[in-house]
Amino acid sequence: MFSGPGPKLLVETAILTNRWLILADRVDQNAVFIKSMQLQDIVIEDYEKSLFYSKIPDTGLNITGRFTDASEQGMIFLPLGKDIAGDTFKEALIHAAQEAKK
Repeated sequence: MFSGPGPKLLVETAILTNRWLILADRVDQNAVFIKSMQLQDIVIEDYEKSLFYSKIPDTGLNITGRFTDASEQGMIFLPLGKDIAGDTFKEALIHAAQEAKK
């Protein structure tokens, strides 16, 4: 589906506040790419319940919304481990997004 072997190292950092989801990506030795979304504007889907899961099994969240300074909505996949840390972050993000919509 994709050409080439892909990156050797991908580091993604997620920062969650009561208003923002901030993501920082670094692929191999390239510059850090930062994107953010307001929680009140996002829709969260558990990736394991998506149509894509049967084709590419993985764990994490599909997040749809408008990135800061973007004119249109977009979707990202936020990979999360199937462990206590991943489950805790998933629950915290879902709860924070629900609270931001109130």
